[in-house]
Amino acid sequence: AKGNSNSLFFFFLLSFVSLGFWFLQQGSFILFGFSGKIHGNWIDCIWPLWGNYKGHNVDIRPLCRAISKPRTQEYAGVFQNGLPVIKWKEIVDDDIEEEEALKVYESNKVKERVDTIKSMLGSMEDGEISSSAYDTAWVALVEDVSGSGAPQFPSSLEWIANNQLPDGSWGDRQIFMAHDRLINTLACVIALKTWGIHPDKCQKGVSFFKDNISKLENESEEHMPIGFEVAFPSLLEIARSLDIEVPYDSPVFIDIYAKRDLKLTRIPKEIMHNVPTTLLHSLEGMPDLDWEKLLKLQCIDGSFLFSPSSTAFALMQTKDENCLRYLMKTVQRFNGGVPNVYPVDLFEHIWTVDRLQRLGISRYFHPEIKECLDYVYRYWTEDGISWARNTRVYDIDDTAMGFRLLRLHGYEVSAGI
Repeated sequence: AKGNSNSLFFFFLLSFVSLGFWFLQQGSFILFGFSGKIHGNWIDCIWPLWGNYKGHNVDIRPLCRAISKPRTQEYAGVFQNGLPVIKWKEIVDDDIEEEEALKVYESNKVKERVDTIKSMLGSMEDGEISSSAYDTAWVALVEDVSGSGAPQFPSSLEWIANNQLPDGSWGDRQIFMAHDRLINTLACVIALKTWGIHPDKCQKGVSFFKDNISKLENESEEHMPIGFEVAFPSLLEIARSLDIEVPYDSPVFIDIYAKRDLKLTRIPKEIMHNVPTTLLHSLEGMPDLDWEKLLKLQCIDGSFLFSPSSTAFALMQTKDENCLRYLMKTVQRFNGGVPNVYPVDLFEHIWTVDRLQRLGISRYFHPEIKECLDYVYRYWTEDGISWARNTRVYDIDDTAMGFRLLRLHGYEVSAGI
């Protein structure tokens, strides 16, 4: 009889367990004693037995682990009149609480990011741009204008020493492009060799140059920096004069020299010396320049088309105070290193607005966008704009983007530009 009684007990027990799992599979619900929401596919339950089986006390009340709030009364009120109690109102309350908490969290994170971007937009000034090893090397070559024989910009030499890459090169550490790495590396080696410092870094740079010069043969010309075919041969000649051991007879140089000669024959020197053109950005690679005429084409800030390398070369040739003033400001602004172009204020104001709109978040920044476009419109001319203010050399990229954004926001700009 006792065995039959236990068998009957377990029959009802298994029926109850089956019924319980059926409820679990139907969706979200709460049992008294379960202080949180339970989903059929989330729950991890153990069903010990409650009763007397073979002389042992066992517990049939469920022990569950689920996403839940802390229990205040363990298993209290799980059963009423022998049936599980389901509290649907508590489910709704929990959903509302979680949704409200999530909304507050998301709202706070959005506000935090919006405030960060607003702060950046309010401090753009002349623009942010990464330093260029090539331009920094040309600045580092400038001798003290007072005649002491020391470098005018020792912080630029320090930047070069601190920014050599592990493989001995200088340049973009994220992307390897042969033209970029080789011209940057040669320029930095020349700067260090000129002042007789860091021979170990020089040797590592020369080794990298020798090992990688052949890669120019297979490198796409699309990856060639602007003015490379003029600037690179100029550096090779300086390196030769400093007895820097590079493979001057490399077959790859023949093609580069041919491109340089072709480009120089196409440069109208008379126009170049009398009208501002993009050639002012790369003066360091050009021979036979008339500096008396070229100095009349300086930008208001003292630079030659906002190029630190071109301006450094001009300073070495002329000792011009305006060139010196521009370089001192730029070196100080970037802590020794200098970018390949500075300032870039119009470029940054224009393309920032474009990116905010393309990301679909411009609605958070209406006042800041208006300030950006007011700034661009202030320097707009009937011929367009450049990447920076106060120049007569206009840039098609920035002009096109500026025209589109100004028209889009209701500014009066002529379509005949």
